Amino acid sequence: MELKLAALRNEEVLVLMVKYRELCVRFEKDLSASPRDLALAKASALMLVQAIAQQDDPA
Repeated sequence: MELKLAALRNEEVLVLMVKYRELCVRFEKDLSASPRDLALAKASALMLVQAIAQQDDPA
């Protein structure tokens, strides 16, 4: 999913993917003790980016 979203030619999504990657670093520092929580945090942030991408291009 990360690769698919990063490949879009949507400027807003590209900016959000940069922020997503920054968040991933933060999540890894803050949630490293719990692999489940880490995965959930990353997935949640990625789903927000996906929602924006779909809003801009519902196809």
